[in-house]
Amino acid sequence: MVYAKKGFNMNVYLVTHAHELEFYAEHEKIIGIYSTQENAEEAINKLKLKAGFCERIEDFQIEEHIVDEDSWREGFATITHILKNGRKLVVCVPTWAKNDLEMRQKMSDEE
Repeated sequence: MVYAKKGFNMNVYLVTHAHELEFYAEHEKIIGIYSTQENAEEAINKLKLKAGFCERIEDFQIEEHIVDEDSWREGFATITHILKNGRKLVVCVPTWAKNDLEMRQKMSDEE
């Protein structure tokens, strides 16, 4: 078992595959967490030949994270927006982004 020493940053690489579904929903799959960028890329290379993945190769993503460090450091807000076609779009955003998004939403409603 590997333990991070105090003051030593241990990076990991999160591989996900996310694509939009109907009605603005998103389906995200966590593929795995890897110790190196190369291992993460190898995982993608294996999967990108498989059914479903091969049609959406561009939807793979690698995110670098530091072990024992928070990736999300604040609260969140849920914003609901009714689109012009009547469909409802619901998103969760960091609290700092809520006011900005509500202002943009109001401006687009006025157009």
